[in-house]
Amino acid sequence: MRPWLHIPVLIFLGALLLGGWVAFRPIELERQDPAPMLDGPLAKLPPPQPRGILEGVLVDPLGEPVAEADLSTQQDGRILWTQTRADGSFALQGLQGGPLQLSVLPRGRLPEVFSLVGPGKQVRLALQRPEETVPTIPTLTHSDWWGRVRNPVDRKHLAGYQIWLIPTGAADSLQAGIPRRTETDADGDFWIPSLIHTDYQVYVLAPGDGGSLEPNLLVPLGASPPLLDHGSGATPAEWVLQSGQLFGEVRSEGRPVRSAMVMLEALVDSNAETGLSRVLPAVQTDAEGRWLVPDLPPATYRVRVRGGGIAQEKQIEVRANQRLRVQF
Repeated sequence: MRPWLHIPVLIFLGALLLGGWVAFRPIELERQDPAPMLDGPLAKLPPPQPRGILEGVLVDPLGEPVAEADLSTQQDGRILWTQTRADGSFALQGLQGGPLQLSVLPRGRLPEVFSLVGPGKQVRLALQRPEETVPTIPTLTHSDWWGRVRNPVDRKHLAGYQIWLIPTGAADSLQAGIPRRTETDADGDFWIPSLIHTDYQVYVLAPGDGGSLEPNLLVPLGASPPLLDHGSGATPAEWVLQSGQLFGEVRSEGRPVRSAMVMLEALVDSNAETGLSRVLPAVQTDAEGRWLVPDLPPATYRVRVRGGGIAQEKQIEVRANQRLRVQF
């Protein structure tokens, strides 16, 4: 064997011996005496404070026990509550020492507050305020209301007239009614069931009118509506329309003008050139040049015609139950 081959073998054997000695040699651990975590003695928690009880009885101004009354107080952010028994006795637990304000809410009476020195003694609480008077709400009475609308200038076309009843009282009053609406049938009859007994303003609108309570065909333009006192002895009503009609023909050179526009404006003042109070929808002439504007409340109207080479206007006064012919 060559001499230089012994060197690696010797190094390997030396390392093996050194590792075994390190692995199996005894290790001495340093022993330490236990030391307290706190430098001083442990702090003792204060013993819980005793919880006080307030016991007593609640009576009314006549000395009679008050049952089912709510009693409450507030201490250190806590709300403590109890209720009186049938004999008026109570026990309010969990109180701290010291004065307290006890709120009492009896049934049917106004609340009261008592100042007490604290728990631990029997107390007798006497209410000072009388029983609270609870207002009674009157019962609203109802009955049906019916009637008929008459139109002296047109006795055939009575269907579709709108009947509006608007209560005159404030909406927040105990006897307030509610607005009611109905329509007439072909005979002009109407019926409103279960109408509250109160006062109403009455409006009658032409068939097809909507969005406004004007014009009211029971009165001249702008006048106050009639009143209805609806009570238990209400009788059938008959409302006579106070409206009129305008009708006529439009002719040019002796021949009827078809599809001419007829426009009406109700004037505030019969002498006014401006200041119009109501503009009515325009109507067209038929094949014979005829036109008709029904259900006009009494007023002065400016009537204008445009079409067929005609541009004319007239000022006409319409009275109640009047049917006027206007020729162009």
